[in-house]
Amino acid sequence: GKRYSLLEWLSSRITKKDVVKGYLLPMLDMSNHSSHPNASIAIKIDKFARKFEESSSFVLRATTDVEKNEELTISYLDGDGTSLDLLDKYGFFTEDNPNDEILLAKLIPSIPTTLEDDEEKQREIDTSVVENGSISAVMTLRMSLKKRAGSRI
Repeated sequence: GKRYSLLEWLSSRITKKDVVKGYLLPMLDMSNHSSHPNASIAIKIDKFARKFEESSSFVLRATTDVEKNEELTISYLDGDGTSLDLLDKYGFFTEDNPNDEILLAKLIPSIPTTLEDDEEKQREIDTSVVENGSISAVMTLRMSLKKRAGSRI
């Protein structure tokens, strides 16, 4: 079959600005996540053609004032993504995600175990077994959310 350059391949598939998701962006992909980012990745495309072409580009833009030598961070989540979304998509979570309010209000009260039960279960999990790594991560998130919820009571 015909071989396409990356630009030709992207151009043939991107028709709207908000469709650009899931591409490898060398160097930009090295940006770390923060729940309070100071930058974002944007796409610059021709506003009239509304497609990705040779003049199009991806840019990392500061969204706040950034000090010299300060790390630029982005949010890996769209809008109202929670720590559960981070854990599901990226395998980690942060304890300072402001979008976790929904988890604190809806999810935590529905979990029948206590924080102490979860801590005991966590100690019993053999993390040397690969499948248990995911269980351990979910338990850690659950305990973190319970601690945050408990501090409000």
